Amino acid sequence: MPRQRASAYEGRVMAPVTTLIDETAIARRVDEMAGEIAARLPADLLIVGLLKGCFVFIADLLRALHRRGASPQVGFMRLSRIRSSIG
Repeated sequence: MPRQRASAYEGRVMAPVTTLIDETAIARRVDEMAGEIAARLPADLLIVGLLKGCFVFIADLLRALHRRGASPQVGFMRLSRIRSSIG
């Protein structure tokens, strides 16, 4: 059953947060993904993350790839939409 915990943001108490996937399961899957990537791709691959939410995942993935002997480079992109001034 998912566990709940209270969280605070800027001094305000927010609604309880439900943990859907615990950190051990996430770490295990990231390590599995690193193994699959390291086995199939060159060691000097380029990993591109889309900001804003990916940087923690990319950091975990890079560490796991380094443990497997890869030395990837990393880049980040930010997407935005252009609003039309017509109409």
